[in-house]
Amino acid sequence: MYLSFGDRMAAAGAVGFAVYVLQLGRYFSESNPMPSVIVMLAVCTVGSARLVLINAAVA
Repeated sequence: MYLSFGDRMAAAGAVGFAVYVLQLGRYFSESNPMPSVIVMLAVCTVGSARLVLINAAVA
């Protein structure tokens, strides 16, 4: 089974985001961590879209 660079990056991002959410659960035990998760998702979405647009312009 061959994993391309993009597959490995997606898997690493998924693992990283899972660790981030678990750490939020530890540090936000008394308050709601969802606003922080939503901000993180928005930042990842904007960053990914930016990279896609940059790569599309280069290709």
